[in-house]
Amino acid sequence: MKKKFIAKLVLLGDGAVGKTSLKRRITEDKFDPNQDMTIGADFARVPIEISEDYEIILQIWDIAGQTKFSNVTANYYKGAKGAILVFDVTRYETYQNLFNWLQKLDQSLNHQKIPLMIIGNKIDLVDEQVVTEELVKEYSKQLSDWLGMSVPYAFTSAKTGYNVKKSFFIMGNNMLDQLLGNF
Repeated sequence: MKKKFIAKLVLLGDGAVGKTSLKRRITEDKFDPNQDMTIGADFARVPIEISEDYEIILQIWDIAGQTKFSNVTANYYKGAKGAILVFDVTRYETYQNLFNWLQKLDQSLNHQKIPLMIIGNKIDLVDEQVVTEELVKEYSKQLSDWLGMSVPYAFTSAKTGYNVKKSFFIMGNNMLDQLLGNF
């Protein structure tokens, strides 16, 4: 019989980087180009089959990225067992702000280490891409060294679905490893 686990995953990043679109792509396999801004937080559940023996049900919390909601949103981080830091590959400042999101998460979790992943979204806009893979790879390595745990990265397109399932599988697997004490 398959063992099932339920774990909270938070999506963090600036407004309009595609967090809601990623959530919708993984849960409904849909994309809405006119997606409304998230106010506060929104959440959904998605089962991720890790192996024949294990399944993790991710409770995905899509946290509002606009600064006007920042005094409310930190409360939504509590209980998170994993976090995906999302930026828009066409807007360099959203990449620069990832560390601010990481600091807020770290403070809210009282410095508890949880699995992290970096996602550069909107890779379908290849002609507008300003954040390079080399830059993200180096940041991923720095975070991994700083935290003492692997922080994978991926480039996705919520619009086309490119790399979305794979990214959530990696994140779910890392979260399950931590829950089982293997992380």
